[in-house]
Amino acid sequence: VVNYVSTIGRLGLVQGTVKADQGAERLTWAELLQTGGALFWRVFWLNLLAGLAIGLIILISLLPLIGFSILTMGIGVLCLIPLICLLVPVSWLVSIWLEQANISMIIEGSSISSALRKAWDVMKQNLGTYIIMAIILGLIGVVVGIVAMMPVIAIAIPFIAGAVMESQQALGIGVIISLICCALYLPVLLALNGITTTYTTSSWTLTYLRLTRLA
Repeated sequence: VVNYVSTIGRLGLVQGTVKADQGAERLTWAELLQTGGALFWRVFWLNLLAGLAIGLIILISLLPLIGFSILTMGIGVLCLIPLICLLVPVSWLVSIWLEQANISMIIEGSSISSALRKAWDVMKQNLGTYIIMAIILGLIGVVVGIVAMMPVIAIAIPFIAGAVMESQQALGIGVIISLICCALYLPVLLALNGITTTYTTSSWTLTYLRLTRLA
């Protein structure tokens, strides 16, 4: 269900960005949701299979690592730190590759295999640009995340105060206040997440458009 909804959102965002880049001043929901059955399911299956494959790889990798750590009484974990550090740029590379493959497929209506090859070729030829974009978007995401979490700390204050007072009544009141504030803030948090997702997807779409036009 989540992948189904995210596929609709991804198609709308990418197609909307392309239309806006072409000069469209107004975009309707009907225009953004003109996905086409075949294209929708190609995007759906790409992300579903990629997610399953990544999850399976992580699971297969973690099992021997856990066993190695147990056999060495935890000392082996220190030896695995370089491997863990290596996984960070690899995971970054894979995530951007899949993002660009989605964009390539949506814009050009290509097959899954063609989109993966095209995205990889564009990334190889413009690796520096992708590194800079990833850093910029990553920093923006961190800043937005910090700003979004600051009210959460304030929301927890009534609960913490009630717990510190060691009074059942104060704790109950604190929990109720925190829950009410949390319910009121949840729509704002979802809106911020939506804005961040829209900005990130639009930025990657425009990056792909610019780089393929220059190729």
